[in-house]
This record gives sequence, C-alpha cells and structure tokens, in this order.
Amino acid sequence: MNHRERDCWRRGPWLLVVLAILVLVGLVGADTAAEEAAAQPDGSSTLTMLDLPQAGSLAGRLVDAPAEAIGSRTTLLWQSPVFVGPFEFALDGIVGIRFPQDEKRRLPEAAGDWLIELVSGDQFAGGIESIDERHVVATIGSAASPTRLVVRRDAVKSVFRGELGASFVGSDGLASWQQGKPGTWRQEDGRLISAGPGAKLFREFKAGSRTRYDLSLSWRQRPTVRIALGMDGAQEMPGAYRLELGPNGMVAVREEKGSADGDSAADLEPFGDLPENGLTLTVFIDQDAGRLTVMLPDADQPIADLAIPSTGGKTGGGVQFTVVTGTAALDSLRVSPWRGGSLSLDDTREGAVRLRDGASLAAVVAGVDKGSGVAVVRAAADAAGGEPRRIPLDTIEEMLFPSAADVAGERKVASRRGMQATDVYGSRLSGKLLRVEEGAVWLRHPAIEDPVSMPIATLATVVSLEQPAKEQKLPGRLGRLACQAGSLWGCLVKDNGATGGDPAAAAAIAWQPLGSLNASPFVMPEDGGQPQATIIYVETPSGGVTASGANTIGGMGGHIGTVNNRPAVVGLIADSPAQRAGVRPGEMILAIAPRGDGRFVDTAGLSMEDAQHLLRGRVGSKLQLRLQLNGQEQSREVGLVRQSIPQLGGNPQLLQQALQAQDRLLPPEVAQVDQNAPGWFGSRLILRTGETLPCRVEAIDDAEVRVLLQGGEPATVAADQVQAVELVPADTRPLTAEKFRSLTMLPRSQRQQPPTHVLRSVQGDYLRGRLVSMDAQTVRIAVEANPKGKPLSIPRSDVSRLIWLHPENLKTPWTPPQPQGGQGLFVESVSGSTQRLRMTATGIEGNLLVGTSPVVGPCRIDLEKIERLLIGRAIDNTPRSPPFAQWKLQPAPEPRNLPPRNP
Repeated sequence: MNHRERDCWRRGPWLLVVLAILVLVGLVGADTAAEEAAAQPDGSSTLTMLDLPQAGSLAGRLVDAPAEAIGSRTTLLWQSPVFVGPFEFALDGIVGIRFPQDEKRRLPEAAGDWLIELVSGDQFAGGIESIDERHVVATIGSAASPTRLVVRRDAVKSVFRGELGASFVGSDGLASWQQGKPGTWRQEDGRLISAGPGAKLFREFKAGSRTRYDLSLSWRQRPTVRIALGMDGAQEMPGAYRLELGPNGMVAVREEKGSADGDSAADLEPFGDLPENGLTLTVFIDQDAGRLTVMLPDADQPIADLAIPSTGGKTGGGVQFTVVTGTAALDSLRVSPWRGGSLSLDDTREGAVRLRDGASLAAVVAGVDKGSGVAVVRAAADAAGGEPRRIPLDTIEEMLFPSAADVAGERKVASRRGMQATDVYGSRLSGKLLRVEEGAVWLRHPAIEDPVSMPIATLATVVSLEQPAKEQKLPGRLGRLACQAGSLWGCLVKDNGATGGDPAAAAAIAWQPLGSLNASPFVMPEDGGQPQATIIYVETPSGGVTASGANTIGGMGGHIGTVNNRPAVVGLIADSPAQRAGVRPGEMILAIAPRGDGRFVDTAGLSMEDAQHLLRGRVGSKLQLRLQLNGQEQSREVGLVRQSIPQLGGNPQLLQQALQAQDRLLPPEVAQVDQNAPGWFGSRLILRTGETLPCRVEAIDDAEVRVLLQGGEPATVAADQVQAVELVPADTRPLTAEKFRSLTMLPRSQRQQPPTHVLRSVQGDYLRGRLVSMDAQTVRIAVEANPKGKPLSIPRSDVSRLIWLHPENLKTPWTPPQPQGGQGLFVESVSGSTQRLRMTATGIEGNLLVGTSPVVGPCRIDLEKIERLLIGRAIDNTPRSPPFAQWKLQPAPEPRNLPPRNP
C-alpha cells in the first residue's frame, strides 16, 4: 500500500441513516389482518411498525408524549390496536419505527431540491434561504408548510443537489432493501449486518446512467464480499460493474456481456490489500461510456479506472452486496448523480464548488443572500482579499465547506444520542427527543438553534441511537407473543388497573413487552368474542417434531459397520446429532434404546438391518446408545435427538419398517407404579376436546370420572366429555386395520345395549365392553359375551388405558362445551405434543394463571411448565388431531338380502 493509501483506509464509524428521497415501497408480505389492525384514523391502510430487539415488532401508532420538566425524554408512547392502553417504551429498549407510505399517495411538493449534509452525518432536504459566515438557514418539509432551520455553518459539510429519486445518503434500515433470503441481514446500532455467508442485499436507486457511490463497510475478520453497482434489479449474475473484495486483495471488474452474435469482454484491475477492519471508497460509474472508477477518500487520482464500451444493455442505479464468506456490515452509503468532469475528492480542507456542467472550483462560499438566487464565492487563492465571484445557484451542483477542527468530534457526539428521524423528503435528524405532540416529533440537535418539528405524517423511519439496554428483568416468564399486530417478547402480568378499568380489557391479565415500563390488557372484540394470539415459551427447533415432519424418518447422523459381531460407529456426518453428543468413530454400540425411554435392546448377534431400524425413527424423537470403545471394559450412555436423513428422502415406508421392527425387538413395557401414591400424577385424562391433563385418577363409573389434577385440585368430569384415561404410560403399538375394525364395529345384535369402552392391558391386549366402575384396586366391566351377567373384575394394576366409544353419539353429533362470554381470557396451554388444558383465565399470580375450565371446573396453568399458550381465537385456528378421536363405533353394514321370515 502506498503513502497516499495509508491514512485513507478507515472504517466508517457511524451509520448515516439519511434518505434524500425515500423509495416508497409497500411492506412485502405484510399480514392482512395486521394491516387492518394498524389502519390510521383517516382510513388509510399504511402499516406503522415499531421494531423491537430480538426481531420483535408491533403495529400501531405514536401517541402524544409531553415534555419532561427537566431534560429530554428517554421514552416514547406506542398504542397498538391489540392492547387497551399505550406502552411506554424506553428508547434503549427499541430498534426503531417504520412509517411505510401509501404508494398511491401523492406527496406534497418539497420545500426545495437541496441536500444539506452535516459533519455529524445528518442531512436536511429542502431549500436554501441564506448563508452567511455563521449560519446556513434552510427550509425542510413541504413547500406549503415548511420548517425553518438555523444551522451553525461550522457544522455543515456540504450542500448539493438532490433530484427526485436520484440521491441517497445512509441506510434507513432494512425496510427499503431486498434480502436474498429473509433474516440473513439485521439492523443493529444503526448499521446493516450480515448474518453469515451467502447473505445478499439489494436496493434500486434511480440515479441515471452516471452515478457516484460513496460507501463504508466494516468487519471483524476479513470477509469475501462482492459489490455490484449499476444494477437493473437484483440478479444472480455477478454484474457488469463490480468490486471483488477478499483476504487475497481487492479487484475492480468491468464486464460486458456480448450480444447474440457478438463476443463478451472483461477487464479487471487489482487496487490493493483488503484492510483489516473495514474501508471507505468512492466509485464512479458512467454506463454510457462503460467506465468504472474507484477513488480513495481525500484522493485526487483513481486507484482503479476501467472502461469497456457498452453494448447498449439495460442500465440501472441499483446496488447489490453479496457476502461470500464471513460477515460484513454496511456502515454508510451515499448514492448521487455524477455529471462527469473532475473526480477530485479533496473536499476536507479548503472547500470547493462543483458546477452542473462538470466544472470544479477550489473556492469558499462567502454567502447567499435571502431571495437573491446567487452564491458569492471566493477562490482559495483570493481568500485574503481577492474579488469575489457571483454564481447563480441554479448552475451549482455542490458546495463543499472547509472542515473545521473544532467540530471534528461532533459527528460522534451527535450521532450517538437519542434517536434519528428520517422523513420522506430525505431529511434525517439525530438528536434528543423532547416531546411528541400536535402530530409531530420534536427533537433538539446541537447544531440547530431551536427544537425541530418533524411531522409524523411525512416520517419514513425513526431509529433509536441509545446503547441497547441490559436485559430487562420482567416479573413473569419471558415468552414471544405472536398476534395480528406483530411478534414481541414479554410476559403476562397482573393488570394493575392503570388502563382505567376499561371494560374491553380481558379479565385482570395484561401483557408487558420487553423494553416497556408498563403493561396493558388485550382488547376484547366488540362482537363479544376473544382476541387472537399465541405466547411461545419454547421455540420449536429445526428438525423437531412438527405436524409436517411427524412422519419423516430421522437418524443419528452416522455410518455403522460390524465389530466383534456388534454394530459399531465407522463415520459421522459433520454437525450431526451423534457428533454433537460426543459419539466417536470406532465405538461399539452395545445396546440401543430406540425410543429414548431406557428400554435397551442388546445388540449382540443383531443383524445390521435390525440395528439400522433401531437407530432410525421420527425426526425429533429421542434415541439412547450404550457405547464402548474397542478394547476397553467401561461403557457409557449418550442421548440424542434424531434429525432428518436426506439420503432416505423422507421415505414413510422405511419409517414404518423401523417402527415395526422396534415393536418386535423392544421388551414389553410393564408399568410398576403405585397409582395411589400421594405424589403420583402420571395418569392422563384425555378429553374429547383434545385436552390432555396430567392427574391421579381416583374413581370412574358410567357417569363421571373423578381425578386429582397435578396442582392438587379435585375435579369431577362428566363421562360424555372424556375420550380416554391413560392410567400408566404404555407403549403405543400399532393395531392392524382388521383388529381396529373389530374393536369399533357395532353388530346389529348389540345396538340396544352397545359397548361403551375398550380396555387395554399393560401387555397390549384389548377387551371391549360396558364399564361399570373403577376404584383404587379394581376395574369392573361387563364383557360383550355376557352383558347382563356379573361384571368381570380386573386388577387395576393390569390396566394401562380406558377408551370411551360414546355410543350415545351414533346419531346425535357431540357438541364441545363453550366458555361463557365476558368472563375472562379464554386460553389453552400446550406442553409437548400431548398435554393441553383449556380454561377461562380470570387472574394471574406470579406465573400461575387461575381460572375455570368448562369441563373440569376451577383449575390453573403453571406458565413455567408449558411450551405455548393459545389465546382466544388462536385455539380454534390451531390444527390438531385429538388423541383417540378415531375410536368411534361404526354400525355394521345392513345385509343386502335378508331371508324371508317364516309365517
């Protein structure tokens, strides 16, 4: 690297989040219900979104927040249509706010076409009223109702033209960018940061065929990055004008694709080593001439200059960043028209004036009188007393102000306080939040005399510049709320009545988001229904058991061979469950517990096919291995969770073969438990609604089931609400279709007194009949062979499960019980794939929701022990397959030809 380059490589320290003219785009993929929920009072459907940490968001609107008695505000108020009252969010607890504009809406005429760039990185779009030795007076916003700003001159870096759609400075968050794959980029601390290799980011800029790009990137370790410029839309191809940056150096590439009968052409030019932490570059592109030029900051000569005549293809102003390896951050980007002419960038000491015809003068702007339309400039050589020159403003492209040492640190100070607000005209202001009132956000900037009002109606983005707060300690279990208005982290708390006892509030339960100082209840719909939301406490991992992957075959992620007549690990797939569990190649597999329940199958003499069947299973299911390294006496056990096996293609037939082999090879599961022990809650009460409750079963008769719930509450459940009772855990062995038909078929001879139950023994045998009763010791059932005779008595310890057949619903469909309206918040807890409980929640104490179930009566939900909480309409909208729902009596077919009766 030469002497000119040494001091020029630098990381762009702060993001210039400034938009000259915001590209107005709709929010792609916005949920229709969320758009309706966030509709504005005037009936428009623009979606205003508050962005929160950890990828959270909440649709709503800013509401008035008065000024503090002393100092600036550190919070803002946000009203969501899903909640009764506004949340008070700390500025260090939010990411920002997006105000997407309606594409059909025509913006009022702007106050002017100048862009005033400050040393701090802020920028104002509007008109120039006057310039003197102390101030630059500008007007921003609309021409009909402009806001007048008096800015310290020593805080101004440059003033340049910002034609509609042609100029941009900074990065206004991800809202206006197109990601290659969602979630591969994030906004953090005012920068756009890639998540990993393969991340792509594109944005279109309508800057004409001649464009100037000023960009700053940073990284922790040298990545490989491709920057394609002058793009006409996002593309998979590398691009005709691009920079290839990597640990081996930096290369400028100019490539021109040939026509159908012509040849392609390409040229490249290395321009130095990739800096350790980041770089700042200026790139000029002239697509008419096919020219690509790269400049260093403060340089007067290019470090790369390539030209290949254009073949007349499509031109554009788009930019596409592709992170090939490693990670990188976009710190700042400025896109503006280039009129051609001088490429000099020496604008930091003496100042310069660039004219629209491409000429450039080393000169200082002495002043602009109000209404004169003329700039008075003095050449640097004549600054001591030479004759000033008068230049019409409409011939000037850019005025560069001399840098001032006394404001050298202002950029860091101004850009790290409070918040940044960007409007649709291109003004971007960072400063302290004073108040929100009269439909405007009021900020104080150190370089502007008076507080600045930015109307909410024309805001594009608001970004918090406060350092992210340390993790907030919430009073309840942290979960992620997914609702029509967004997704955000927080907890359920007791409503303290701060919302004024609004009758629309749901019971005495409120939601407190992470970053908010207060909580608010859910709004209840006017039709008397329930809200719709889900609180997720345990995120479903990739590869876990889901509705779509329940029948997908999975394995440990390794290859097995044979050692000493036993299966042994001979290879592992990178980052597989086996590798993560510490399994090592060369270890013999002494035993396999294919269902992760401690029931091991000894592998001595086991065929390779059966060993593979034991190792396979459903994606997300558990597997245990007993391993021994060859030559060692000591063995060890490891547990893991199966992941998908792409080589098997999710073949359901192979999965079925594996499960059948496991049923054949596994030792029978005989439960030896004391069901009457005080601490025993291992039984399951399965309701027809699909709810499954851990409990201790006290007694059963033909009319009801009496249980003790896990929390200690006794409950009596009507028999017509029960689907099954699982007394002890039992292995689920598939029934043949013929056996299942025989257990559910109702012969004509039994229609007057049909069977009501199917009993399953712990050994896996089935018995059908009419249940009479069950107590602590005995199950009494009238069997089909002798329904009117003495019931058969079976020891309760021999019974694993009772299934209700509900013959009363052969002709009359069953109707599930409904909660009473207006009594509270209707919820359903979900634990694992089986345990569910519905109730109307009427209060919360700590992490215990209390309420009443329409089936079991008073009950509670321990939020610490569940994975999800479905709220209101989310219960009905969640697909499910209730356990044992297929066990329904089916009348035997009527015979087609009955023999004639004897007279």
